[in-house]
Amino acid sequence: MRFKNFTLLLGAFFMLAASSQAANVALGKKVYASSNQQPSELAVDDNLDTRWESKTSDGDNQWFYVDLEKGTIIDHLKIVWERAYGKHYKIHVADEITAEMALKLTDDDKTNDFATGWTKIAEINKTLSEFPASETIADVVTARYVAVELIERGSPYGFSFLEFGVYDMAEEASKLSSIEITADRLEGSVADTYTLSYKFLDQYKMNYILTAEENASRQMIVSEGATVVDNKLTVTSRGTYTVKMKIGDIESNELKIEVKAESANLALKKDIVFATEGSKNPENAVDGNLGSLWITDEPSGVENHEYDAVLVVDLGDVYDVNCIHTSFEGASSADYTITFSTDNVTFSDPVPAFTVTNGIGMTNRHDWLTSEEAVKARYVKFHSTRAATQYGTKLYELEVYKNSAPVLSNIILSADNTLGVVGDKFSVTAQYTDQFGGEYNLSEAEKSAIVWNGAEIAEDGTFTPSEGGMFKLSQTINGITSNNVEIRVMDISQYENLAIGKSIVDESVVSSDSEVEILSSATNAIDGNLGSEWSVKRREGVIAQDVMVAEFTVDLGDTYKISGIRALWEGASSDEYTVAYSNDNKTFTDALIVAEKSSESKVNARKDLFVADSDIFGRYIRLKSTHNSSIYGLRLFELEVYGDGTTSSVASIAAEGTIFVAGNEVVLPEGTVEAAVYNLNGAAVAHAEGTATMSIATVQPGVYVVKAVKADGTVVTAKIVK
Repeated sequence: MRFKNFTLLLGAFFMLAASSQAANVALGKKVYASSNQQPSELAVDDNLDTRWESKTSDGDNQWFYVDLEKGTIIDHLKIVWERAYGKHYKIHVADEITAEMALKLTDDDKTNDFATGWTKIAEINKTLSEFPASETIADVVTARYVAVELIERGSPYGFSFLEFGVYDMAEEASKLSSIEITADRLEGSVADTYTLSYKFLDQYKMNYILTAEENASRQMIVSEGATVVDNKLTVTSRGTYTVKMKIGDIESNELKIEVKAESANLALKKDIVFATEGSKNPENAVDGNLGSLWITDEPSGVENHEYDAVLVVDLGDVYDVNCIHTSFEGASSADYTITFSTDNVTFSDPVPAFTVTNGIGMTNRHDWLTSEEAVKARYVKFHSTRAATQYGTKLYELEVYKNSAPVLSNIILSADNTLGVVGDKFSVTAQYTDQFGGEYNLSEAEKSAIVWNGAEIAEDGTFTPSEGGMFKLSQTINGITSNNVEIRVMDISQYENLAIGKSIVDESVVSSDSEVEILSSATNAIDGNLGSEWSVKRREGVIAQDVMVAEFTVDLGDTYKISGIRALWEGASSDEYTVAYSNDNKTFTDALIVAEKSSESKVNARKDLFVADSDIFGRYIRLKSTHNSSIYGLRLFELEVYGDGTTSSVASIAAEGTIFVAGNEVVLPEGTVEAAVYNLNGAAVAHAEGTATMSIATVQPGVYVVKAVKADGTVVTAKIVK
């Protein structure tokens, strides 16, 4: 017997440590086995999708053990068996493995492997039935080595387990942790019943049996039009349906079922009037049994699997047919057509809707072929011209359906941007769905009937506003009206760009790359010239994810009312930046423009716009970039600050006065501990303590005096006008 590497199986998942006090001390340790069909280390990898298995040819009397590296208090073991389980086995432990013990394990005598130096702590001999099967062996001992002597197999194969775990403390009780839901079919017709299956797992990923209370509290969450009784789902119409289960806070996966046919299968148990000579059991293709097949073997001598396999079914009457379902075994058809006839003499020409090319083989395949236009048919011909494999053409079922034609039911409108200026081009997109929730293609007549509401939209779906305002756009086609899309447009021609020609202060760049520098000043971003830009030098060989902080501040020279701000970027832009305002160049407000880095860098030239909803007053405008979108640095054409020229009404009457009005807030000097607003009769109308601003929203328009007391006792006063 050769000495081979072996892995211990941790049956209770190593995730257990996160949910109870017990830890799997075998996880990641060295393991040894007498035989390996599958790698032994897969038994201690905390993955129930992998397994260790001994070779079938090596038969019974195998072993494996784990080295815990030091003497360890062991509370219990857990083995999760695969179907190739051990019927009779013993558990042994040891503090050391001597040369004599190692020799006995590796010699050719399988009967004395554990005769010396090992202590037997358990012996199990029983038959298991449901798998994976978890067995727990509890016996508190202290040992470094834990071994399993595998005496008799419970199957014709080798010994195999998914996990083997050694735990230092008792586990917590099993509890529901996850729910898995599946269905016997995910596609079908309204006439079908969809059988659901549920799998309940505990925190150790083992099968879990619901308590009576949990079973009674099960909730099925299904789409409108679907019903679940027991484990059977039925639907009322064609479309896409979802179903999931919830028990307490535990929710299953969401299962999606595509119901593609609304009638019963017209071909079910109908007569086969023609089948390729020599093919087997053509009636199986219409018997409604997915376990039976019509088979046409590949003739000898053909090249590229090109040969004819033909089947014709008589529906018994003429129907309007527009949906075909073919269900293949792995030996499927690569190229085939479905054609139709009313007399079994003249068949229609193949059309794209009922033509399949290059269909894949070696897997069960379902092809759903549908046409918006129905075909008059009593006879339906399946004609395969090339098989996907050398194993012939094998068809489980040929199903024929009569579906209602799809009609326009809903219009969903969206725009690429909802904020811009006069002259900007907005792309407006319409998505059309039918009464079944599927994608709908407009007919030419419907395209001609499109009516846009709220603004004039070009044929290519673009909206180019010629004036400012709020535009509510919608689309109507033959009485079906979409949702509203609101696009706000600013007419910047009615405002002054307050930033042009003003001063730049606090321009800087911080980066991990010492070669980064400002290539051209931010003064180029406030010169009104789109041919110049604020540019930060490209960093050769430095990837975009490296942090580069660059900023500048524009001093407008006075405190102005701000109606809008626009940043015009070249492709080398910032994909993470803010634009904020201040009245003292110290305390900046929450950002007016916030660009947040996404999973995809924004590398195209773009225009970011902010439009004020209420009065905002500021003197200093700061742009701060914290992440460039590409390796090419930053290039900003213009930072435009729009307003009508209105300044805040402040008249300071103190030399050190730093009190001013910003909208409905009075900005107080730094270090203010208490402040009050007085009318000209000396009555206090507003008061604040320990804040940087004081609200005057409830104060009537007029002239007032503000008195602010700083922490050092200094009193600052100012006259304000609201």
